[in-house]
Amino acid sequence: MSETGAKPEGRRVWKYLLWLMLAGALVLLALGWYSTTESFRSLVRQRLIATLERTTGGRVELGSIHVVPFHFQVEVRDVTIHGREGPREIPFAHVNSLMAQVKIWSLLRSELGLNYVVLDHPVIHIILYSDGTTNQPEPKVKAASPGKTMEQLFALSISRFEVRRGELIWGDQRMPLDFALRDVSADLSYSLFRGIYEGNVLLGKADTAFSGYRPFAWTAEAHFTLGKNRVQLRSLKATSGRSRLQATGQLENFRQPKVVADYDVCLDLAEAAAMVRHPEVRRGVLQLAGHGSWSADDFSSAGKALLSNLDWRDPPIGVHNASLSAQYAMNPRRLLLSQIQGHALGGNITGDADVAEWLSGQSASLNAREKPTNRQNGSVRLRFKDLSAAEIAAALATASRPFQRIKPAGLISGKVDASWKDSIRNTEA
Repeated sequence: MSETGAKPEGRRVWKYLLWLMLAGALVLLALGWYSTTESFRSLVRQRLIATLERTTGGRVELGSIHVVPFHFQVEVRDVTIHGREGPREIPFAHVNSLMAQVKIWSLLRSELGLNYVVLDHPVIHIILYSDGTTNQPEPKVKAASPGKTMEQLFALSISRFEVRRGELIWGDQRMPLDFALRDVSADLSYSLFRGIYEGNVLLGKADTAFSGYRPFAWTAEAHFTLGKNRVQLRSLKATSGRSRLQATGQLENFRQPKVVADYDVCLDLAEAAAMVRHPEVRRGVLQLAGHGSWSADDFSSAGKALLSNLDWRDPPIGVHNASLSAQYAMNPRRLLLSQIQGHALGGNITGDADVAEWLSGQSASLNAREKPTNRQNGSVRLRFKDLSAAEIAAALATASRPFQRIKPAGLISGKVDASWKDSIRNTEA
C-alpha cells in the first residue's frame, strides 16, 4: 500500500474513535440527567427497599433520596426497619440520614466499595421478650440451589465509617453510639437451615476518646455467629499500640445476658497510664490469660497473671525493673492470689494472698440476691530472700534525704504475715 493510501485509512480510524468518544460522552450526560429524575429516584428506592428487606427480613420505609451523579454520592433520609415490635413501639432500627459515596471500581466487583458512610442519629432498638427471643427480624432469603445452605447477604469495604449521635436501646437501657472507623471490611451470610448469621468484621483503625482521658487508636478483627438468643464469638483480636487482646467465647440469653469467654490480654502499662493520666507508671507489661463469665448479677474469672519490667515512682517509694507472676481467682466476694513468685529490689519474693469482700460496698450492686457483709478482710503471706539493702535505700531515696546520703550494703531475707479487717489501712503485720 502506498503512503498516500495509508493516510486516509488512519484518518478514518481517528474519526471513528472521535465519534465513539462523543457517543460515550452523550451517554454519560444522559445517564447523569436521568439520575436526577423522579423515575430514577423511584427505581433506586424500590431496589434499596428490596435489598434491605431481603437482608434484614424487616419491613423497610424510606424518606427522601438525593443523588449526586458525577460524585457517585447518595443521601437517604429517614430509613426505618420494622421488626417484630408492635406498631406503637420504637422500630428495630431508624437512621435520620445516611450519606455514602461509592467507589467506581467496586461497580465491576461483587464486593461493594464505599469511600465513606456517615450515619446521623441511628437508633437500634432491641426488645427482650419473655421467651428469650428479641424483635430482630429474620432475612427473607432462599437457597439459590438445592445444595446451597449459606446465602451471602452483603460484602462491603468502607474507607471511612462514622456514626454521629447514635443510640442503642437494649431493653430499658440506653447506650450512646458515637465513633469513627477507617478501613472497614465486613461481610454477613445467613444459614438457611440453622437460622443463624455468620459474619466477619475487620477494622483498620478506630479513634476512641472517653471523657477525662486521652484519646487512643486501635484496630480489631472479629469472626462471629449470631443466633436468635446467642452470639458465638469464634475469634476476636484487637490491638492498640503495644497492647493486644485475643478472645473466644459466647453471649447467651439476650434477656439476661451472660458472657463466657477465654481471653489472653497483654497490656502496656506505660501507654495505659498515659491514657488515664497517671505518670507514676513509667514502664511495665501486664499479661492476663484465663477463663471467665460475666453477667449483670455476678462474675467470676480465673487464670494466670504476669507482670514484668515494672518501673513505678510514687513518693515516698519507687520500684524499678520488678516482675511478678501469680495464679488468680476472683468473684464479687473473694480475690485469691496463689503461687506468687516475683523479683524486686534485687531479691526474690514468694507467697499468697486472700481477700474477702474485696469490692466492699460495690458487692451489693453486683449481686443483689446475696446480702454482703461489706466488711473487707484479707491476709497476705510473703517470703522474701536476698533483697538488696542498697536497692531498698534507692527506692526510698526520693522521699527521704538520709537515704540519699548513706550507701547501705547487704542482703535481707525474711517473711511477712499481714492481715486486716474493714480496710487495708488497718493492717497488722
